[in-house]
Amino acid sequence: MDATPRLLEITPPRREGGPPARLAIGVMLFPQLLILAVLVLLAVYLPFARIFLGVWVLWYAFVGVMLARALRRRRRGVTHTPTLWLTSDSLGFTSVRGVTVSCPRAIVASALRVFATVNRQTRDLLVFRDDSDNAVLSTPLGVWRPEDVDRVTEALGIQPAGRKFVNSASELEMAAHGAPLPPTFAVPRRHRWIVVLAIYVLVIVVVVALLVTQR
Repeated sequence: MDATPRLLEITPPRREGGPPARLAIGVMLFPQLLILAVLVLLAVYLPFARIFLGVWVLWYAFVGVMLARALRRRRRGVTHTPTLWLTSDSLGFTSVRGVTVSCPRAIVASALRVFATVNRQTRDLLVFRDDSDNAVLSTPLGVWRPEDVDRVTEALGIQPAGRKFVNSASELEMAAHGAPLPPTFAVPRRHRWIVVLAIYVLVIVVVVALLVTQR
């Protein structure tokens, strides 16, 4: 991390005015508990309903373990607040995982808001580029307020960030050429496959267990 004092630092805005945390949790848990009660009642009279009950229980046990791990990481300080910062000689970004990337401030000539839809996934980036339009730093766009992005470009002494809409991976690579995409973009797809695989495994385990116990 750059040891030079930071002249500017922006973070995602805090959400205010939302419902209390306990109320929000209760609203989310109530329908799940209702489903559980219905499945338990059906399982008493309908043997095949036990399959759905078993899958439901195992699935939410898996979700509970993942949530517990996330909360443990947060308590241990593993997660960080995303931060876009500026010093006298560097422009940098610190991700939620605490990974920091930076570039020399002097080479930043322009900024671009990239709104991309690739493989039915939205990938919006804030890209800082040099005078040859090569990206020197990129961050997720949605975490920043527009006025905060304007503060950064003003402090850099460059024009306000432009806009570009892209609809393919090649166009996205051209718009953000030279800088790695934020690693968070790869997480949803990877987690999606993990979830799908976990569901199949849970279904197979429950079905096999029920077939064995009914013999």
